[in-house]
Amino acid sequence: MAQTWRPSWPRYLAFARAGLIVVGIAILAGVVAALISRTAILALAPLEVVIVGTGLVAFGTQALRIRRTWITVDDSEVTWRGVFKRRQLRRGPDLRGVYGPVVQPKAGSVQMLMITDGQHRVRLVAGLWTETDLLRISDELQLEVTDLPRTARQIEERVPGTTTAISRHPYRTAFAAAGLIIVGAGVAATVLVLTVGDAPLNRGPARVLATTIADQNQIVRNLKAVLGGQRLASATGHPASLRWTRNPAIAGLVAPCAGAQ
Repeated sequence: MAQTWRPSWPRYLAFARAGLIVVGIAILAGVVAALISRTAILALAPLEVVIVGTGLVAFGTQALRIRRTWITVDDSEVTWRGVFKRRQLRRGPDLRGVYGPVVQPKAGSVQMLMITDGQHRVRLVAGLWTETDLLRISDELQLEVTDLPRTARQIEERVPGTTTAISRHPYRTAFAAAGLIIVGAGVAATVLVLTVGDAPLNRGPARVLATTIADQNQIVRNLKAVLGGQRLASATGHPASLRWTRNPAIAGLVAPCAGAQ
């Protein structure tokens, strides 16, 4: 006879209440900051967006998991359905697992039920599943139940195939992820520099650059002379004083005189 278990809505509501308190405090802080000054709300705005956005995504994700996840046990197989995945484990001599506390880095221990048939694995965390349901599933499948906290590596040694490489090497995984982020940021920065590094930063009106105030004044007089039909003159004779212009007409009149003395 098939039996089906689903995650606990009361567990989700407890999680949602705690999350709503955090989001509510963030919104209240934003309102207070807005009443104090505009500068304060501008400073807190990015943090407010991150907190509220993260909370909404977490609420929606967990609600979707509650709605779509279930596990069914019958005489021939164990069927687990997640948000996007579905796995079937054959009952037989190869089916094995363990239910008990799993030590998490810097976070104490978490109750988990881990099952495998040698090809597929299923992991149920007590955050959304009641411990009563997890014990019933363990009893139905005749799995090991323990109160002794173990790391993922110790569980793998005792019940091979129940844990992933990521759970067995959390620090190594974290360092690898951080390394990928740093490398990605470096590549993006390099591409940005190579792409726009030599481009003029000022895209405003065309102008002639000058190194000194005297050069600027002389350029103005020269341009006035051009408008009056007179010959251009150079203030210093140094080409560097007239580096570039984006106006071809001015370039033709001014640049040839930059080095003429």
